[in-house]
Amino acid sequence: MDSKNKGLIFLYCVLIFLLGACSPGEEAVFLERWSPNEDQLLRITIAEPAALPGCDYCRRPFFVSVYLIDKTRSAEKKIISTRLENDGVPFGPSNIVARWTGEKIALICLRASSLPARGYRILLKEKVSVIETEGC
Repeated sequence: MDSKNKGLIFLYCVLIFLLGACSPGEEAVFLERWSPNEDQLLRITIAEPAALPGCDYCRRPFFVSVYLIDKTRSAEKKIISTRLENDGVPFGPSNIVARWTGEKIALICLRASSLPARGYRILLKEKVSVIETEGC
């Protein structure tokens, strides 16, 4: 095996290691909100990123997922999967907010400490639509 092949193998190993280190860890439920008629549930989960070896103080984004659970059909669907920066302080009720504004309309707001807020409007009709909004 020549040195070029050894270099490529080493590079692939490093890339695979870094991809694994940047992937989300196990999801934990952060918040759940029932719709007004209690047939739909919004479940918001947070997954902490895997630690980078030798980088204890690196700022890494958390992974936020929103699931829609339809109680009438016993169906669960991931409708939002995004990243949210964290400055080391645990997320609280002011960082991630969810509320229903009607039977078929929900709003999600994600606020990182030092970044602009991102909002999502979820509309439940024949099919689910998610619209990203500016601000919350």
